[in-house]
Amino acid sequence: MYHYFTVLPNKIGEKMVSSLYIVFSALILFKLSLEVIKLRTQYQVTYGDGGFCELQAALRVQSNAIEYIPILCCYY
Repeated sequence: MYHYFTVLPNKIGEKMVSSLYIVFSALILFKLSLEVIKLRTQYQVTYGDGGFCELQAALRVQSNAIEYIPILCCYY
C-alpha cells in the first residue's frame, strides 16, 4: 500500500532546495546590481558604460547573470 507520508518529505525537500537556489540567485543578482550602481556613481555615468572597461565588465556580468540564472533555476 502506498502511504501518503512516504511521498511528503521528498516533495518538501525538493521545494526547499529549489527555494534555496532561488534565494541564493536573488542575492547574487542583488550584489551584482549594487556593484553596477557603485561603478555608475563613481564614474558618473547614467546610460551605457561611458567607455570605462571596469563598468563594461560589471554590466556584462550582471546581464549574463540575469539571462542565465532563471534558466538554471527552472532546471533545478
